[in-house]
Amino acid sequence: MENPILTEDMNASRSMLGPHRIRPGHFKGFSHEERMKFYQENEQVIQEKARIKEAIAAQDREWALEQARVQAMVERAEAEEQMKMKALKEEQIAELAQQRREELKKKEISRKERFGQIEQAQGYYSGFGKSGR
Repeated sequence: MENPILTEDMNASRSMLGPHRIRPGHFKGFSHEERMKFYQENEQVIQEKARIKEAIAAQDREWALEQARVQAMVERAEAEEQMKMKALKEEQIAELAQQRREELKKKEISRKERFGQIEQAQGYYSGFGKSGR
């Protein structure tokens, strides 16, 4: 009962090389203070992981907001571009319609004046084609 190897005496496993060293063949387990230190370290690791997870979630939320803002900006730019293209197309259509009207006027004038315009001649040619014969 008093043999340190056969009892739960923690000092039996301590090495003579230092208090932090343990003799593996005589190891009897960790002391209460050592176990509490491990629990605290584990709790710190869990808290650190939770902080990292929250930081990543916050970063993801910020990224999503930034992406939504950029997407809205792109959509506005595309809508403006489409409106400009529509206005340009309407302007081109109006210009083509004007050109079409001008071309029709030219064709009408050309058709009327196909053989040239005969003005009221005076002199020698004034009686041309009006003889009574």
